[in-house]
Amino acid sequence: SFPPTNQKLLHSHITSRGCFYNALNISLFLLNQIQICEELYKSTDTTPITRHSNQKGYISNPSFVIMSSRGSSFLNNSLSGVSRMTKSQSLRVSIHPPMVVAMMNPNTRPDRNVAVSVESAVKEVNAPMAVEIVECKSKQNATVVDDVGYSLLRNPHHNKGLAFTEKERDAHYIRGLLPPVVVNQNLQVKKMMNNIRQYDVPLHKYQAMMDLQERNERLFYKLLIDNVEELLPIVYTPTVGEACQKYGSIFKQPQGLFISLKDKGRILEILKNWPEKKIQVIVVTDGERILGLGDLGCQEYAELMNEFMSAVKQNYGEKVLIQFEDFANHNAFDLLAKYSATHLVFNDDIQGTASVVLAGLISALKLTRAPLEESRKKKPWSHEHEPVKELLDAVKAIKPTVLIGSSGAGQTFTKEVVEAMSSLNKKPVILALSNPTSQSECTAEQAYTWSEGRAIFASGSPFAPVEYNGKVYVSGQSNNAYIFPGFGLGLIISGAIRVHDDMLLAAWMV
Repeated sequence: SFPPTNQKLLHSHITSRGCFYNALNISLFLLNQIQICEELYKSTDTTPITRHSNQKGYISNPSFVIMSSRGSSFLNNSLSGVSRMTKSQSLRVSIHPPMVVAMMNPNTRPDRNVAVSVESAVKEVNAPMAVEIVECKSKQNATVVDDVGYSLLRNPHHNKGLAFTEKERDAHYIRGLLPPVVVNQNLQVKKMMNNIRQYDVPLHKYQAMMDLQERNERLFYKLLIDNVEELLPIVYTPTVGEACQKYGSIFKQPQGLFISLKDKGRILEILKNWPEKKIQVIVVTDGERILGLGDLGCQEYAELMNEFMSAVKQNYGEKVLIQFEDFANHNAFDLLAKYSATHLVFNDDIQGTASVVLAGLISALKLTRAPLEESRKKKPWSHEHEPVKELLDAVKAIKPTVLIGSSGAGQTFTKEVVEAMSSLNKKPVILALSNPTSQSECTAEQAYTWSEGRAIFASGSPFAPVEYNGKVYVSGQSNNAYIFPGFGLGLIISGAIRVHDDMLLAAWMV
């Protein structure tokens, strides 16, 4: 710890320069670090620095270590915030054991030029200058700390654009890096929505939204929350399907982590390249069944998947949620059965679909006034007749009250099928769940028209309201998006380590 005299000098020096850490934060930081100083002082210079939560510095063999973001003038140039220390400043911080500042060279992480990554222990500085910038090359368990200056404006997680207040621009060293005007977030939302509405092509709107996400995530999610009905079909199904098909043409910045067959044996190493270290949810896909568009990914990956699952658990722990997304059926069920007993896994297309369809059925039966118990059979999908090959013949033979489409085969609910359902039921329940819109079993307009306005209709992708015989019909949307965000959050909050069926049954009620 610092003697009282040196603490006062440091306090005076920091507050006088208006640097990134204010005096109170530094004082609390030093008091907090004293508790672990004795243990870490015994370590050698090659001992990795141990991260302590809610701290922005680390203790090493020297008195203490302070880390800040790459763009901070407080640390990037010198302790005083200027390019060189004056002689008096150097003396003031050199009275007692030296200070060590750990800094990541921006050129070593071009993909993260907005943050500092520090891993291995930093060396003690014995030179006359008490402060030295030490490049830390190890990436294992790297810790990302806050950004300031130009790098802050390039960090989509924290950048607010023109919404930075006057005080924030001074505190984060971005004055002069933005036009001299403050625009609040609500006005930003209005301006951005005006820009997006100028596009007529949904894919162009999608690109505009993705560009915004790469610049300003706060504004992106604010925009999405305030305009969910208008923008969800843009960033999600059906437009995201076209974006997947044209990924190579519209590619600008990578999003996510890419693991290929040639990376076999190196997955754990690749996971450690991801800049964020505290991971709670992972959405993983093999690209084999993107919506109803077919295989857009790779095959022959059983061993690769096994290595991936093991590496994720080893790197992020028991409670990381792995969501299987868009796997083909022949792999999806096998993977879920294989890993559900050993990992926290969830298949949105299987379990999420089941939950949202159950919710839709319960709601639909309330409208038809049909008792739920009458919808059950002793043997589900078992009937006493010869196999039926055509859907129309099946409807006539089975006389169902609900028609569920989830095969990805578009336009299978033909006019004859819907009319047959309508002849058997006063309010036929028709769920055309396949995505995107082009793969839907029928459209909302077709369902309402062919059923003479009597159908209870829901689809996977949204359809515009339909006017029939002077009445406007607004169809429902039965999509997994109503399940997996809240389901994933619930798993994280509860600290669950496995997914059980009763959780999925609870999800549909919400």
